[in-house]
Order: sequence, then C-alpha cells, then structure tokens
Amino acid sequence: MTTNIVKIGLIQNHASTSKEENIKNAIINIEEAASKKAQIICLSETFNTLYFPNEINIKNFSLAESVSGFTVNKMASVAKRLHVYLIVPIFEVENRCFYNTAIVINPEGNIIGKYRKNHIPQNAGFQEKYYFKPGNLGYPVFETPFCKFGISICWDHWFVEPQRAYGIQGCHIVFSPSAIGYCNFADVHIDKDYLEIWKTMFRGQCIQNATYIAVVNRVGKENTVNFFGNTAVYSPKGDTVASLGENAGTLITEIDVNQCEEWMKHQQFWRDLR
Repeated sequence: MTTNIVKIGLIQNHASTSKEENIKNAIINIEEAASKKAQIICLSETFNTLYFPNEINIKNFSLAESVSGFTVNKMASVAKRLHVYLIVPIFEVENRCFYNTAIVINPEGNIIGKYRKNHIPQNAGFQEKYYFKPGNLGYPVFETPFCKFGISICWDHWFVEPQRAYGIQGCHIVFSPSAIGYCNFADVHIDKDYLEIWKTMFRGQCIQNATYIAVVNRVGKENTVNFFGNTAVYSPKGDTVASLGENAGTLITEIDVNQCEEWMKHQQFWRDLR
C-alpha cells in the first residue's frame, strides 16, 4: 500500500574531468536533498564523468565500471547513511559488454535492480552506439513504500514504448536521467525551439500514460555540447510541477501519486487500449 505523497530530489550537475570530484559533488547534493526530506534521489546520465560519447575515442572505455565498482559502492554507503533511495546512472561494464545503466539502491544500501538504456542514439556529438550495447533488461519497475517507478534514460524518452510499458505496469513516476544540450552539426541541431519540443514531448508522455516524469539533465559546456539543464517534473495532466533553469542545482518537490490514478480513472486509457 503506497502513501499519497512522495518527495523526490533531482541533481542537476556540472561535470568535470575528475570522476572523484564528480562523485564528491554528487554526495554533497544528495546530502542536501536528504536534509530536505527527499525520499528518492536521482542523478543525471553517467553523472560521474564528462559526457564522453560526444567523440569516438577508445580510451574512454576505461571510464566504465562494474556494478560492484567504486562509484556504486560509494553511493550504496551514502544511501544507507542517509536512508534514501538513490538512482545512480553509470557507464557499466559486464562480461566485456558496455551499457548505459542506472543502478537503484534502497535505504538499506542494497542494490535492488538496474535499468539499461534500450534506445541508443548515433549522430554528431552523440556517438553512443560506439560505446553502449542496447539494454537487455526490458523495462523493470521498482516498488517502494511510497510509489512504483521506472527509468528511461535520455533518448529512450522519445519513444512511446518505454513509457507505455511503465504506464501499463502501474508506475507513478518515470525518472529520466539525461544528457542533452545546445549544439549545431550538419545532422543534428538543438536550439531553444528544440528545447520547447523536448518539454512538450514529456508532457505528452505523461498525459498518455498517467505518470509523472522526472527528467534530470546536466549543465555546462563540454566540448561540442552546451548542456541546457531544465531538470523538471511533469504531472499526469502534463503540468510543470517544478523546474530548474540552466545552472547547477538540486530540485526538491512533492508528488501526489493519487493524481496518477485519478487521471487514469477519468481517461480510461487502459480500458480502451487495443
């Protein structure tokens, strides 16, 4: 049985070349979120490194870690100390395969599962197919005393299938760790207009599937991409619940999970789905 209200924390970070520094800064932000009573805290896509897929460079494979590696172990101890759920996105290596993965850690410091990015983009500035194998874990749902949630990583969220899978499984929140920003290449151009399209896409996904979406982006200029932040939470009716601008920061907000059920009762999407 879930309670009505869950408080979440979203960490909008500015990454550096130092993995240790990125982890240290993330812990400071997680501690801030926990001090404000956040119960589930989510970091941005591959939070502990620069966005390395903006180039093809074989040396970047050295950034990958296993689930039993330093980053996840460190975050597990933080989750246990602060008694919070953590969503920790990393560049994962397992059995010589590489994935874009989000690890879920519970308040006891235990790993309760993970999600691997299923949709892998490939264009100038976003050379992800060079690094990441498509996910092979489907669309797992994580159940807490407060809510049920799923995870879609960045490019995943442009596709209807993940969000529909989570809606059908009764998720209240879909967390979307992301790395997206302004850029201008021959095959991809991202500007203020694109930013508004991005936001509209999230609103539509919420309305269709009766979930909240909590998107967590990074900020700052990294090589060819200027990450635009705009971390935000959208409601099942497509409203903006809370948002950040283009500076690093922590977004704390409350979510009423009953709104998911009320919207679905009103719309009856699952009754009429064919």
